[in-house]
Amino acid sequence: YISCTIQLPTGEKPALALNLVLSPLIGLSIISATISGYLSDYFGGRRKIIVYGSTCVMFTICMLFAFVHDWNVSPWLGAIFGLGYGALLSIDYALALDAAPSKDEAAKDLGIWNLALVMPLTVAAPVGGYLLDHFNTYYQNTWIKPCLAGSGSSCNGYVVLFVLSGTYFACASLAVFFTSEKIK
Repeated sequence: YISCTIQLPTGEKPALALNLVLSPLIGLSIISATISGYLSDYFGGRRKIIVYGSTCVMFTICMLFAFVHDWNVSPWLGAIFGLGYGALLSIDYALALDAAPSKDEAAKDLGIWNLALVMPLTVAAPVGGYLLDHFNTYYQNTWIKPCLAGSGSSCNGYVVLFVLSGTYFACASLAVFFTSEKIK
């Protein structure tokens, strides 16, 4: 994505640029996870609001990554995405425990929940790869500028993947909205 869609400063290597986006993302996700866990406990286990906020942040950043291709903004977008990602990671396990039908069988229910996570993850990479290839190759009318991938690629696949990812975050937030009333 970075080497194909973002005009890097002269001499900047894409691998270093990727690290400059991922480092603040990872660092702030750790801080955000810690803080949101404490906030959830402090406010009496109100977890849904943290899910809504974190998925809103991640949806917004996905849309920005899809359409804004400015190197000066990219590390900041990564950092802000990390805030939402960390908050969601710390709360999703707590939500899963809250939603478990029985506290006595919570380990079994979490095991099933974990297995349910594997299928989407194993399907996402090949589907994402197909979408990336399909939209980069077959839709030559470039939706974004710049496209630095060279001839034969339009970089449209990155737009599709980020919009799809943002849509998944919005759907996740909606799914949490319709969960049981016992979950705050």
